[in-house]
Amino acid sequence: MSTNKARPKTNASKKAGTTTEAGAAPEKKQPAKLKPITAEEQAIAARITADSNREWETITEESTIDYRLGRDAFELPLPAKKAQNEKQYAFRWIARTQGRIDEMRNKQVPERWWVCNATNTPFLDGFFDPVLGGVCREDQILMFKPWWMHQKHRDMVNRMSEVHGQDITRKDREKRGSAEFVAGARVDGSQLRQEVKPGDSVFYDGDVEERPSPTGADLSDITI
Repeated sequence: MSTNKARPKTNASKKAGTTTEAGAAPEKKQPAKLKPITAEEQAIAARITADSNREWETITEESTIDYRLGRDAFELPLPAKKAQNEKQYAFRWIARTQGRIDEMRNKQVPERWWVCNATNTPFLDGFFDPVLGGVCREDQILMFKPWWMHQKHRDMVNRMSEVHGQDITRKDREKRGSAEFVAGARVDGSQLRQEVKPGDSVFYDGDVEERPSPTGADLSDITI
């Protein structure tokens, strides 16, 4: 009679048995294939990474108050304001584009403007853009003209305003070249002398064709 007893399985044999019973080792998960990102997605990812710091924790409520918001964004630099107050130069901001700059530079005197630079307005030193060479702010650039030229242009505008606002009867009998103005007051409160109404036909002397009248009267010398 055999007295051999079955030997207990060791841990190694258990593991081996488990492996044998379970079959082959489980497959490793393959990493998901990443699709190539677009330029827009790459830009967004870069901005997200840039905001990974915690600098916002150092911002206090008092530091967010900006007193510059109460000032004019296009206020003249102090040296330019001083020169304008002393009536040496006039200044203005224009759109910083090639076409707009050429338009202002090519006007006839006294409407012409010049771009401020270190040569013609050296008193603006410290305000010039290191790349463009002009006084730039946002999308604008500063231009200037001599004050006498600015004053002359303003006088021209004022005279034109006065002419357009004056009584037109003052131009009666006024000659301009070969033309003569004819203006008059209302005769009976309803009609002006030589007033042309819509629908009227106007002819110059000599342009009226001689056509026989239905009544036989000669009307060739009548103009409307």
